[in-house]
Amino acid sequence: MRLTLCVFLVLVALSFVAGQRQNCQYSNGATKYDFSSMYNNTQYTYTNTSKASTYYFNICGTAQICTQKANNVDSAACQMSGTSYFDCGHLKTATWQGLPNGVSGAQVTYKDGAACSKSIRQTSLILQCSQAQTTVVSAGEIQPCIYAITINSKLACPTTGTTSTTGVTTTGQTTSAGPTTTSGTTTGGTTSGGDNGHKGGIGGGWIFVIILLCSATVYIVAGIIINYKVRGLQGKELFPNVTFWSDTLPGLLKDGVLFIKGKITGTGGQTGSYQQI
Repeated sequence: MRLTLCVFLVLVALSFVAGQRQNCQYSNGATKYDFSSMYNNTQYTYTNTSKASTYYFNICGTAQICTQKANNVDSAACQMSGTSYFDCGHLKTATWQGLPNGVSGAQVTYKDGAACSKSIRQTSLILQCSQAQTTVVSAGEIQPCIYAITINSKLACPTTGTTSTTGVTTTGQTTSAGPTTTSGTTTGGTTSGGDNGHKGGIGGGWIFVIILLCSATVYIVAGIIINYKVRGLQGKELFPNVTFWSDTLPGLLKDGVLFIKGKITGTGGQTGSYQQI
């Protein structure tokens, strides 16, 4: 029984971890985008050497180092200055909008980061369609506590509709705090975490589904074999831990529902009442 409960809790935890990704489909009129392939298994990294700052972020998911160092499991972007990490926006607050001047791509903004002297930190990722591999062009603080990161990628191009690509050198999209680019070479900063972070693999959600299905199959088949061969059980008793699944678990779920209902209604979750004497 304890083993069953432990397996159940582990699967719930895996479900939570796998859920830290986001549906990244965006439509701008008839032009549709799907940025989910730009997700990185850990995070993207960009170091602005002129400002002595390093930016970590992810697209369509949380940034691993930000969830660990910036103390928020929903952090999609953070800044490292010196030895300190500052949360710069949460995945659940993501809002999408098109790019100006007819440039193909979109901008996603993560809000509700850590407080700073002027306001609450937030980060905008400017995802521009280009014919190049995924490249972080610039990253910097465009206003106090407001950050902008520009990324060029062929993965940021529309899935349907008209495509207006930018070159590796951006026009009017590079942030003032970032480096300049010439013929695709970045100066003033270093980047890592491009296409290699996600290409050729499957996402965490599919990994969780595969593990769940395999674990459930092994649990049921092995349990039935043991109950039949070793314990000599028949009928519905062949199913492993049938009492737990048919009696105990439904009872626990019912008690939980009644408890929550009692907290909401103020009845204490009691199924009956006591007569006052």
